Amino acid sequence: MNTNENMMRLKWSIQALAAPAGKQIQLFPKFVCVADELAIDFEEALRAVSKVEPSGTAEEEEDEASQLAQELSSVQREAIDAVDKQLEKMSGPEHAEMWTDDALYNSIEWARVRHLATLALKSIGWASELPPQGRATYVGPPDD
Repeated sequence: MNTNENMMRLKWSIQALAAPAGKQIQLFPKFVCVADELAIDFEEALRAVSKVEPSGTAEEEEDEASQLAQELSSVQREAIDAVDKQLEKMSGPEHAEMWTDDALYNSIEWARVRHLATLALKSIGWASELPPQGRATYVGPPDD
């Protein structure tokens, strides 16, 4: 993917995280765990623009800074990092209850994710609107 596509994926993932729970659920097929998909989409988009390896270590490229560092101010990067840190706090088997549709609607933690994502959108100047549907293909059970 090129630079613009990676930034667009990051924008869409943050827009999805900022959306109300009911709208978040509408963005995905019924057979997926929406909370997981929201976090996965964000992490993959962030990794693509940050040039971070799946292990979490930065690629060693002396000639080229990350796209995130090139295109965003430190304040904007900090706003995105705040979203990432909140999702990290919610991760792990000890927080399994955070990754349900009920948690999307009712947990303080997901309300905080939405708030931080909204702040990140405002900081960058991106519209607080729903991302386009159909951004990804999901393979699931056949429709009955």
